[in-house]
Amino acid sequence: MKPDKAAQGARLRLHPALGCVPLELHYDFLTATGALVMADSNSCDMQGCIAVFAAIDPHVCAIQTFSGCEAHALYTRHGQRWEASGRHKSRP
Repeated sequence: MKPDKAAQGARLRLHPALGCVPLELHYDFLTATGALVMADSNSCDMQGCIAVFAAIDPHVCAIQTFSGCEAHALYTRHGQRWEASGRHKSRP
């Protein structure tokens, strides 16, 4: 049985490290890539996002973020540096 929308909305809250309202988080250990799905119109903190995925796997090499159903940013690792591309660009 699925919870009603009011119950779902009550659980949605700002994540302190990500700086957004996360809906889903996925990680593929074979490809060392992750995905973060946020609520509509959300933007995450790049450093916080990288830290969350690095805590899962220090070898993470790419993270795709989505704001609602739209691709938002792609964070890619180049050696020790991370770069952002897409709608959201910030410096590591």
